[in-house]
Amino acid sequence: MKNPYLKNLNKIEFLITYACTGHCKHCSEGDHEACGERIDPQIAADAVRKITSAYDIRTVMTFGGEPLLYPDAVYAVMNAAVKHNVPRRQIITNGYFSKNAEKIRAVAERLAACGVNDLLLSVDAFHQQTIPLDIVKQFAIEVKRCGIPIRLSPAWLVSMTDDNPYNIQTREILASFADMEIPVGEGNVIFPEGNARKYFAEYFKDSVPENPYVEDPSDVRCISFEPNGNVLGGNVYQCDIMDVIANYTPPKKTGGMAMTLQTERLILRPWREDDAEDLYTYAADPEVGLPAGWPPHTSVENSRDIIRTVLSAPDVFAVCLKENGKPIGSIGFHRNDLAEKDDEYELGYWIGKPFWGQGLIPEAAREMLRYAFEELGMERIWCGHYDGNVKSRRVQEKLGFVYHHTTEGIALEQLGEIRTGHVMLMTRRTWENLSKL
Repeated sequence: MKNPYLKNLNKIEFLITYACTGHCKHCSEGDHEACGERIDPQIAADAVRKITSAYDIRTVMTFGGEPLLYPDAVYAVMNAAVKHNVPRRQIITNGYFSKNAEKIRAVAERLAACGVNDLLLSVDAFHQQTIPLDIVKQFAIEVKRCGIPIRLSPAWLVSMTDDNPYNIQTREILASFADMEIPVGEGNVIFPEGNARKYFAEYFKDSVPENPYVEDPSDVRCISFEPNGNVLGGNVYQCDIMDVIANYTPPKKTGGMAMTLQTERLILRPWREDDAEDLYTYAADPEVGLPAGWPPHTSVENSRDIIRTVLSAPDVFAVCLKENGKPIGSIGFHRNDLAEKDDEYELGYWIGKPFWGQGLIPEAAREMLRYAFEELGMERIWCGHYDGNVKSRRVQEKLGFVYHHTTEGIALEQLGEIRTGHVMLMTRRTWENLSKL
């Protein structure tokens, strides 16, 4: 059965590598700090096979970084696309992956042999600041000789028609290809992310163009694989791609919070009713719930009810291991007596006992704090622990929360207890200072 959120899926993209031969000031990926990774050719090809067996895929695209730094991955993807009858087989390249004429010719011939039928060549003022145009033209000549359809695909600053110095230079570069009779595509308008935000902020004071890389998360028409295997909130190196697709839920926003976040080891996603057995496994342990102020779960059905009534609240997430996608704890933001204002939340969390002492909750909480302060614009995040809950206190101190006040006489009706609670606080300024360390 198809995932209803991908019912119109018709395109697959592979970001082959972040490694690049250019150092473009307009690059949305910034300085390519994760440039050492590349997509696994066999896993990528296998993903094409599996997805095309279930969905009507019309386009398979490879890009980067510079994808032809790892041409074997491109060949594997394109061969799979041909084998499984994908009509459009596209690559975006800056054309600079080697200075050796024989290698340039050989790569062009292999691209033709593996069925590439739409090659977009990135040439403009930004690429040509660091990429030699003569080598790019040599590659273009070989591509045309091999019969691969080719288009120039420039990046424009502000708009295609704006007469800023960069666009003027881009038009001059494009004109130098005139005798080669290569058509010029629309290209794209630069979006202020990564280096573009760093170097061209002055050009976006009056208006910001639409982000070309964002689509409706409840109607996914294109899925994109990252070099580390991440895709649709899962990881194809750790899970079968069809399981990743089946488990996908829209990264929509509720209460301002994105519904899927990731860290090095974790995925933070919405709870689902089919998580009930995993939830019960850990939430039935008295050592987990009682220190946090809630009673142990008594059955799988009890856990399912908790998912429906409590954990389905906006901005509450299952803490899942990337290696298998299984929930091992919970973390979320809440509005209550502490966090009454629109620019503040209270953070709550717990994790199953087998995972204590591994730094997983601090890892999840740091991502939650980053998102709250850096993307949602929160000013204060509250947190707390009951008297005697040393583990939770240590987590909060490790994160950088500072003591604010103590509240006595807190009635926990479900447990029939009265407790003392200690309230901790982190402000935006504290977070910003910690982020600089």
